[in-house]
Amino acid sequence: MKLTGKWIATSALIIGLAGLAGCSPSATEPKAASNDAPADQSLELIEIIARPAGESATGVARPAHPADAVELAIRTKGRTKGADLAVKMIALADGSTVATDKLRLNAGNAAAPRFQFEPRDTWPTGRYLFEVMLDGKLAGSQELEIFPADDVAPSP
Repeated sequence: MKLTGKWIATSALIIGLAGLAGCSPSATEPKAASNDAPADQSLELIEIIARPAGESATGVARPAHPADAVELAIRTKGRTKGADLAVKMIALADGSTVATDKLRLNAGNAAAPRFQFEPRDTWPTGRYLFEVMLDGKLAGSQELEIFPADDVAPSP
């Protein structure tokens, strides 16, 4: 049987490709990090909830009133270690900053950090905007309205 150069080259190519297909990375080669690993994800805000302090996270919260402490609950996902959250409470009636707070995230407070704002005397009625900054950049916002307190208690 006479072997031609074309046949030899094709055979060598097939043998070479078959050898490569069986190769796997050695144990000493570093593996690429998986994109699914939580440690590799950057921090992301999922939800911001503004409500009167002490209200349940599930269900419908009661309206906020001037004497209420106000709570801001934040749900996050991703890598949190060392991330900085800052919150600013702004009165929309005049644009003034009413309160601020900040928090450095760690393993103990990362999944659902909370901020609580107490009124000095009472909050003026009206709408408020909570701006949430993550590492110095605006990451989200949420509004809350403070309603007047009922002057008359309901009769029994």
